[in-house]
Amino acid sequence: MVYHAHPTSVIALSKLIGPDAKRMSNVLWKAMTECVLFFPEGVGALACCVPGSAELARLTTQAMEEFAAVVWVNHGLLSTGDGFEEAFGLESVIVKAADIVLASSALTGAQGALPHAMTGADVRAIAEHYQLALRADFVEE
Repeated sequence: MVYHAHPTSVIALSKLIGPDAKRMSNVLWKAMTECVLFFPEGVGALACCVPGSAELARLTTQAMEEFAAVVWVNHGLLSTGDGFEEAFGLESVIVKAADIVLASSALTGAQGALPHAMTGADVRAIAEHYQLALRADFVEE
């Protein structure tokens, strides 16, 4: 199942992070503990493409070989799962994390890392506890 949406917070976050899958994954993972559980492989992030174009389809297909969810910068989010509930659930977790990051940043005026965000060690500890195949090369301290 493939689910596509245009969540405001994910689009806004994409404008701050850009097409950087590693950075996008870290910001989302560190927003709330559930993110590591739902997407230990990280989240893809693609540069702005023409909606409905062959280029967007090609790049998304490539990204989906690594990620169950891909952020389309300035456009939206594509998530996948074994059924609607799984695909929609993944999208919901990503949107909630983006909401948390943006709200926390706005409240604190933070330009970079939030003062009490999870660390890379926290992300790794969650993955280890649940025996998840965390994309270790993505984890930033």
